[in-house]
Amino acid sequence: MPSIKRARSLLPQEAPLSSQSIATPPSLRPRLPIEILDGIIVLLTPQQLLPVVLANTLFLNLARRRLYHTVALHNPSRCVAFLRRVRANPQLPPLVRSLDLNVSTASDRNTQTIPEMLSTSDSVSIGSTTAQPTDNFYRLLSLILHQTVNLTSLTLELPKTHSPLWIFEGCTFKLRQFTTSMHCHRPLARFLETQERIEDLTLRGFESLVFLPMLGGGGIAAATGSSIPSAALSSSFHLIPSALPRLKHFNAIHAGPDIVRAIMDGRPIEVASLPLFADISLRTLNALEMGSVPLKRLSIISFDPNAPGFLFEQLASRFSGLEALHLVMLMADYNQTLLEDSGRLLANFASLKVSSILCGIFIRSFCAVYHFHGCVFGRGCKHRRRGDREAMAPGVSDT
Repeated sequence: MPSIKRARSLLPQEAPLSSQSIATPPSLRPRLPIEILDGIIVLLTPQQLLPVVLANTLFLNLARRRLYHTVALHNPSRCVAFLRRVRANPQLPPLVRSLDLNVSTASDRNTQTIPEMLSTSDSVSIGSTTAQPTDNFYRLLSLILHQTVNLTSLTLELPKTHSPLWIFEGCTFKLRQFTTSMHCHRPLARFLETQERIEDLTLRGFESLVFLPMLGGGGIAAATGSSIPSAALSSSFHLIPSALPRLKHFNAIHAGPDIVRAIMDGRPIEVASLPLFADISLRTLNALEMGSVPLKRLSIISFDPNAPGFLFEQLASRFSGLEALHLVMLMADYNQTLLEDSGRLLANFASLKVSSILCGIFIRSFCAVYHFHGCVFGRGCKHRRRGDREAMAPGVSDT
């Protein structure tokens, strides 16, 4: 026996197996933590996510969160397909954080109307018939809005005659951004009063059911072909003082002074974009001053033919703390002399850094960095100095 043990001791000994020498068996679960995988998937485009979805259940769930996090659909057939799919799977609505649906023109290369899409398959045929949203479409949309409890950004662009504000009744989501084309009536105001977290608000709807054209003088009453004053058209839109306490950005497309006043009054709005209509421009500017903090950025599109006679002076006296100013004058004619004579008014904008002006066929723009480099308002502007000519934007003359 001792000889056998001694013989075995002389044989070459095998090295013990280490964990590294053992081949790792295949596994459907990745080695990387879920947090890292999620961070990688966020960087992928929707097209790049398609093979990820087909990998396995784990990657399907990760990719699904990305696919449904931000949804932007701008034709009826895709909107209906999305709403039906989300309704069919209870796991999908909580994943939606940002929703952008645009059926404002309701035109789709589809022979089906929206009601027909709701009752048929998701596949569509090619044609040229215009699809129009109906009550069934809005009922389905309302159902999905009630289920998307984690929604933080919502954009709804509907035909200008459609304003189904009832779809928001009972919704529990808390928005930070909201854009809508619905009419500015009291039901919309009541919905806004429930959204205390909104920081960015865009109202694209009209103040009344009557179409409000943007061209021509006479103010809202003349534009609607009625003698009803603007206050009567928008008196139903008002907010309680505690509504929208975090609002910082406000954009209005067709709103008059009463709507602007209702939104601005006592709220910390720093960035605003709004229209000016004939005969009510000064009232709109008065309403714009009612915020609780000074404006920092202001964009104005003016349809007032009399704007050249007062607009620069009014802006300089009311909003001297602006850092950015953008003006579009569609109903007024400017010339080089008039713009240069307005230069003295720019001395009031001590903090102005960026500004642009578009007026009819005459276009001049300038970018000011601390000292108004490239300012086209030559005479009277205290920021004008020697050497600024080289900093001017291309195509801007120094006269």
